[in-house]
Amino acid sequence: STSRGLGDVYKRQLTVYTEKDYAGESKGDFTPNTYYKSLGAFDNAIKSFKLKRGYMVTFATSSDGTGYSRCFIAQDEDLEVSELPNLLKNKVSFIRVLPWQNISKKKILTI
Repeated sequence: STSRGLGDVYKRQLTVYTEKDYAGESKGDFTPNTYYKSLGAFDNAIKSFKLKRGYMVTFATSSDGTGYSRCFIAQDEDLEVSELPNLLKNKVSFIRVLPWQNISKKKILTI
């Protein structure tokens, strides 16, 4: 059995796959609030992904975060995209995962 450290809490908020329908090689060790500019074997190879509820991900076509980019938000439930749009499919070179806070939800304060 493997021991799980506190860092493992942040794993698998995002899992990317090299084939559509969550097939092929997968990678899921993305830490929130980190810029991933060097994707190794996954550079220009991502075709599908799963994102856990409460997170957003930005994918961009250039490793510096520029070029075509798109944000996906899993606000109320996990988000599963079985095939990336053509503008991103096999073109992702940058990833950033962030916790999603819905600022439109009103909090009630009782005193």
